[in-house]
Amino acid sequence: MFHLRHHDGTVTSFMLGDGGNWKPLAGCWTHKGYETPGLFDPGTATFRLLNSVHDGDAGITFRFGDRGDTPITGDWNGDGTTRVGVHRAAGSVFRFRGAAPDGSDTSVAYGDSGFPVTGDWSGSGRSAQGIVVPGR
Repeated sequence: MFHLRHHDGTVTSFMLGDGGNWKPLAGCWTHKGYETPGLFDPGTATFRLLNSVHDGDAGITFRFGDRGDTPITGDWNGDGTTRVGVHRAAGSVFRFRGAAPDGSDTSVAYGDSGFPVTGDWSGSGRSAQGIVVPGR
């Protein structure tokens, strides 16, 4: 169950997914200037992304990555639209969907095993990968 609090204090609540092992996401998937929810099922590497904040089916559903991957999100190319990616613990490999200038997917091995994070670390408008290593 999603419960989304708006700036005016109102709350929108709705169901998305089937209650399984889905991981929640948020992003500006449609370049409309606001973020909407999404889900990732690590058992099937399936993403479900909403195009608006409402109850109902996902606006787009697709598979990306492999079973057991961890979902990541970011603006890989600086165009203001959030895209998805995955992190694979074995080899600490990041896969970014639609990150290359021609829109193709890219992959990079980075860091030790740990918890994947993404962000615009340099103010460039583009998200990049990072790793949080517990205890270090």
